[in-house]
Amino acid sequence: MNEVFQLWINSLNGANSWNLPLIILLTFINWAIEAKKWQILLQTIEKTNFWHAYKAILTGQALAIASPNNIGEFAGRMMYTQEGNRGRSLILNIIASLSQLCITFFAGVIAVAYLWQQLPHAFHVLAEILPISLSFFNILILASTLIMLIIYYRLSQFTQYFIQLPIFKKYSYYFENITHLHWHKLTTVLTYSGFRFVIFLMQYVLMLQLCGVHAPIFQLAAITALFFLVLAIIPTIAIAEVGIRGVISLQLFGMISNNMIGILLAATAIWLMNRVIPAIVGALFVLNIKLFKSRPNEKVRQ
Repeated sequence: MNEVFQLWINSLNGANSWNLPLIILLTFINWAIEAKKWQILLQTIEKTNFWHAYKAILTGQALAIASPNNIGEFAGRMMYTQEGNRGRSLILNIIASLSQLCITFFAGVIAVAYLWQQLPHAFHVLAEILPISLSFFNILILASTLIMLIIYYRLSQFTQYFIQLPIFKKYSYYFENITHLHWHKLTTVLTYSGFRFVIFLMQYVLMLQLCGVHAPIFQLAAITALFFLVLAIIPTIAIAEVGIRGVISLQLFGMISNNMIGILLAATAIWLMNRVIPAIVGALFVLNIKLFKSRPNEKVRQ
């Protein structure tokens, strides 16, 4: 513990000390982008302003911190929608998550291609993390990326088909807004997800440098993208995620650096900044929510 504390003190007094305020600024920008993305999607069922969307996002983080694979995030966002629209907002949550997952997998494909050339032994390390063959893993992520993008851009057509089926027809109200999500709006949401991913990448690389983990920046970025891909694949509970992040970080970033303490410190610090602090702020918002009271001047579907 003393070594970790000393490394952190030395980092804050070192040449890369300017990284920390930049990382903190990027945290606020990160969630602001997610709030804007949520606002765009939510406007297909009700009008909302940016600040309202921002509070919904942070509240979602408060409930996601102890739920498997961030399921609680959906409930947190639903708290800020009108009673008649909460079921419909669940579908929008799935779309928001799918857009981010598409970007994560797409970046993972690029990272795998780069590391295949630069660090071929990376895949031997990856075999220790994922219980599948490396060849199958490469094929799987590429196929998964293509399938997710097809599903994402064909949501309107798929929805129009399913709501015509007798079994789904009585639930058509919950899905009909998706039929209005045309490709240009979906591309806008996907673009915002891309911006978020770039910010995640920048934060991690900056934090690694701050903690004394030095390597060529493209290698750091590629391993970080691969790291995010592995985290997206492995089911976790967010509150236990810091331990899983630490183990995977050591295995992946350990390929290019012997600074194990710095790697663990970077993984923990990013988790605290991007997950715990927003969750604490979101918990404060939860205390002020009136769950079953609609906002003034807004109509609730009867």
